[in-house]
Amino acid sequence: SAVFQKEGVTTYVAHNAGDENLTVLFNDNTSIEVPAGETVTRQRLGSTDQLSNPIDGDQRVDQPVSEPTLPSTPSLSLVSSTNTVRLLVEETTGVAFVQDSANEPLIIRRADDYFNGDVPLVRGTATLVAAARDELGRIRVLDVSEWGAFAWILDENGLFQAEEGPADSSLSSKEALFQIDLDGDGVVGLPLNS
Repeated sequence: SAVFQKEGVTTYVAHNAGDENLTVLFNDNTSIEVPAGETVTRQRLGSTDQLSNPIDGDQRVDQPVSEPTLPSTPSLSLVSSTNTVRLLVEETTGVAFVQDSANEPLIIRRADDYFNGDVPLVRGTATLVAAARDELGRIRVLDVSEWGAFAWILDENGLFQAEEGPADSSLSSKEALFQIDLDGDGVVGLPLNS
């Protein structure tokens, strides 16, 4: 599970890899029901008690991809950090960036049937939650949604190349790569046998 805050909007994301429905309780005492095998995203505007479904992003599937442009003075916020790789979000647009070490942040972009253009951090029920470099040195970002955890592979310019879906690699291997507890068992990677 993860919580993101931006411009007075708090976004809660939780995944249930189990076979039974569960209630996820966040540190601020917010709880959300997560059906078995699904990811749920909810948002709170300001200080209200009301949780709502996130607003869908504009996917612009039929428009050509333009060259990426950085804002003149980008205001980037840290979403997560794994070793030297950071996942960032531009505060005014919601667009996701990845940054490796001291290099310039790169806009995360896709040009395929799923999405065409600069990728927002949150797209409907899907949310980018982490970034890392894998053992082959490739930039990876983790996208979690109701359909599972997808480990995207990016090129050195931040453009999507391929992905490993829920059937392509185990949840524990994704936890180990991205250093995040995806199944809510309190352990990152394979649980230790006692």
